[in-house]
Amino acid sequence: MDSLCTAYSRALQISSAGWNENCYAMRPYVEYTLGIILKAYRELESRVGGIVTARMSKTDRIRAVMDATLGKVTKRDILAKCPDISTSMVEMTLKALLDEGVIRKIGNGRAVAYVRNNEFHQPMS
Repeated sequence: MDSLCTAYSRALQISSAGWNENCYAMRPYVEYTLGIILKAYRELESRVGGIVTARMSKTDRIRAVMDATLGKVTKRDILAKCPDISTSMVEMTLKALLDEGVIRKIGNGRAVAYVRNNEFHQPMS
């Protein structure tokens, strides 16, 4: 995090030199900004890229969404990431994952969410 702040400060300082004289270079700041966007895109692609591009069954794609997501996942999240999968298919798969013990259900009704079962096991201190 400190290196990002340092890189940002350096890019901003170089870009703003000569601002008062109307002679400044935007390139360092633009390159820094584009670099951050590219890094974020690569991180996103590493998490969900396989879900979108691979030829997988609908059930496997729902399982992959659960595996690729940190924390809670709602049925709505899955439907947003896999818009071609029906609500009933998502519900069937979530029930199967619950029955297998792969995931756990948190909450009830509209507030229900699911987490991978291993997220409940906190390291002992």
